[in-house]
This record gives sequence, C-alpha cells and structure tokens, in this order.
Amino acid sequence: WRDWSSDVCSSDLGAVEFVAVTGDIANRQEAVPLRIQPAAVSWTQFEDSFARRLELRTSTGAVTPLMVLPGNHDLSNAIGWVGTMIPARDATAMAGIYNRMMNPVEPRTAATWNFPADTVRVTRDFAGVRCVFVTIWPDSETRTWLERELRGVPPTTPVFLFCHDQPDIEAKHLRNPNGDHGLNSRDRFENLVVDSLSEGKTVDAPTTREQRALADFLARHRNVVAYFHGNANWNEFYTWTGTDRAIALNVFRADSTVKGMESGKDERRLSLQVATLDVETHQMTVREFLWNAEAQAGRSAWGAARTVSLLPRER
Repeated sequence: WRDWSSDVCSSDLGAVEFVAVTGDIANRQEAVPLRIQPAAVSWTQFEDSFARRLELRTSTGAVTPLMVLPGNHDLSNAIGWVGTMIPARDATAMAGIYNRMMNPVEPRTAATWNFPADTVRVTRDFAGVRCVFVTIWPDSETRTWLERELRGVPPTTPVFLFCHDQPDIEAKHLRNPNGDHGLNSRDRFENLVVDSLSEGKTVDAPTTREQRALADFLARHRNVVAYFHGNANWNEFYTWTGTDRAIALNVFRADSTVKGMESGKDERRLSLQVATLDVETHQMTVREFLWNAEAQAGRSAWGAARTVSLLPRER
C-alpha cells in the first residue's frame, strides 16, 4: 500500500502505509493423507519469520502496521472441521490474530478464544480511505455492524473491504442447514460464518441469496469501491456484478504462498499485490509483484496491473 503518484521502478518500495494478509496463516492441521503441523507451530513460524522481520516504514517514519485476517484453515483449526485433524482443535492462530487486530483488554489465548464472540471486525483509516477488516466474509452480522460503522463516513470517502473469501462465497463455508447444524463428514459444511445456506442442503448448492444480500448492501453503499480477498489462490483483478448484475465492484484476488493454483506449480508466478493511491486524481493502481520471478537469480518483477477510480461507484 503506497500513497504516491509516481511509478514504482524497482523492488525498493519505499514508504508503505500498511500490509494486509488475508489468511491463511496456518494450513489446516489434517491428519491424512499427510500429517499437517498444528496451528500453534504455524503461528509461531509466522511471527518469527514474517511479522517480526518486517522492516517497512510509513511515510511518517512509523513502523508499518501489519493487518492480519484469518482464513478458512485458521478458523477450522480453531473450531473443528469435517475431517480428522490432530489436534482436533487449536485456536492459537485465531487468538493471535484477534489480539493483533482487536487489541482486547484481556488478550485471548488458545484456551479462552471463543467463536463467534471473538470475531475480527475493525476499521482503520489510511490515506483518506476507510479500510474494513473482517473475518472470512461480510455475513449478515458483519453487514449490520458495518452499517453502523459507515453512518458517520461521508459518502465520498472511499471504503475498502478486506477478508478471506471472495464475494461469491462457497456454500461449504456457510453454516450447515441440516439437522443440528453441526460439523460432520456427511454434510461437509464448515460453519465459518453465521449465515446458514438458504437454498439447498448440500455443499454443491448455489449461494445466490447470500450473494444477493451482499450485493444489496453494496448497492446502498456505493463508496465501497474495492474488495480484497484470498481463498482461491491466484492473482486476479476483476469486477463482481452480483448474481443480478446490479453492481460493479472492483475486486482483487491475491495469491497464496502455500498453495497457489499457478505458483504451486511454478514458483516464478508467486506474487503479492502493491496498491498505489493517487490522492489528486482519485485513482488507485494495484500491481502484481512477482517477488520470485527469476527464482535462481533471486530477482523480482512487476506483473499485471489495474487502475480503478476511488470515486463512488455508478452502480
């Protein structure tokens, strides 16, 4: 994230106003076919090898804030999953993320973190933009919270949403609509958001109503001009129109360092995104940064880019 108007022409980014990681911090600690390490180990590695080693500074010389959100693997590790995990639950990463983002008076531990009460929902202002950071996806409870948060925000102030899931949420991430609504290997719903699947009983069912509810919210808040997510793992810039093609939201999908769809087969495709704001022209340019483009030589390069308006959406 940069607040500048000149082009970046080297891997030296200079001042960076914040860094956002939209999960997964840990891989799901599945027991088969391979034994995946517990969330506690992954969280320690993340802090030691990444969080504590960031040497970036903001334009004022302050330490660049690191904004961290959970992915579906982080949350499943904490609340349980539909398959076998060892341990069956480990909330270390979720507690660490919650403490970093929410700064509670009493920091949570793996033993005291509690879902859904301990859900990350926070807003921060950066360079005149209201940035919204939420757990997994903007479900109905999150949208209710965000309605309140946006009441005092001028309609011309750009709002960015950061979360793990794409706008067209997968059915399996919704709450199980069957029986006792629990986690089980038969239904395979992962219960990651508060909303139950409303049109179907299987994870193959469409999520039209859930997507339409999100689109209706966005139609009321046209200053929400950008949506950043992970989950499906490759670099992509696209426009989400909702199920009824009633809106046009700029969406930025980020790659994964663990299981990128393209970079998992070719490490030269592994990328992150750098967003540049031009406050005079009210535009943002998001660039793909291929930090391992020439793997053996250790050289990075710029990839695709997209420039979008920060003015309220026409639809």
